Amino acid sequence: MFIRKKRNASGSISVQIIEKIGRNNKVVQTIGSSKDEIEIELLYEEGLKLIPQLTKQPILNLFPNDNSENIIDTFVKNLSTNSIVCKYLLKINVIISSKAS
Repeated sequence: MFIRKKRNASGSISVQIIEKIGRNNKVVQTIGSSKDEIEIELLYEEGLKLIPQLTKQPILNLFPNDNSENIIDTFVKNLSTNSIVCKYLLKINVIISSKAS
């Protein structure tokens, strides 16, 4: 799913949530329309918040605008050193036991 800004015949711009099915675009939900650029951006932000609810999947923001923690930093912090060392030791154990036989 993605968000589309579409110009209407009246000159206003509609903000829509679109789902791509094959080669066709299906309008899932129209968030709203406006001629005011600031209101269009607010509608766009509202649409970004609605996509996770519609897809039941979170959106990963790899490059956040605010001072929040980067997803890569979170991933690195959650790595368990023990699991990495255990896999390495198991690999060494397999190599040693295969050479011993």
